[in-house]
Amino acid sequence: YQPALGAAMGSEAEWQRLDVARFSLYRFTLGFAEGVVCHPLWVLKTLDQIDDRPSSSALRKQGNLSYWYKLTVDIYRRNGIANGMFRGFWIGQVVGMFPNVASLIMYQKLKFDFENNEYHLPEGVAKSGPFWAGLVSETGAFPVQMPVDVVSQRMQVQDTRGMGSWGVIRHIHRGEGYSGFFRALDLTLMEYAVAAASFWF
Repeated sequence: YQPALGAAMGSEAEWQRLDVARFSLYRFTLGFAEGVVCHPLWVLKTLDQIDDRPSSSALRKQGNLSYWYKLTVDIYRRNGIANGMFRGFWIGQVVGMFPNVASLIMYQKLKFDFENNEYHLPEGVAKSGPFWAGLVSETGAFPVQMPVDVVSQRMQVQDTRGMGSWGVIRHIHRGEGYSGFFRALDLTLMEYAVAAASFWF
């Protein structure tokens, strides 16, 4: 028996060997742990990219470490740890993990189908199964993943204190309608699909 995570990631993985429940648990747990470590860094990176205050420009000249330290202290003093360094965490890392896991499972199923030419496609298409499986699986998860990303990013860069994820969702819907959750839809779709297809290929 091949462990679920190894079966999902190995080059010779087969769909029949994939324990979906165990793989989902592994992927969710690892993704959550990664988010706990990396989310504060993503918040700092995002705020650094949009911070054009003259005082920040002067501080950057002293070195990035000085600027990041000052930015971290400012975030902590204004919002604390949970609402500062981890704003957008729950919807971005927890809710967003579900389409991510679903995409990986879909990829394994489609890859197996393509390799066995279950869809009776031309031989050239069937041989490039990993590419098409990555393209389709990422595109399939996209309608859920993109709104999650939009809400998480809004919480990172805007003052949403006291609103919470649902408050931000209602705010976007009231002001922009459903289209607000799919800004730059075409560009993001191309980025997600091409990146996934190239990576898995």
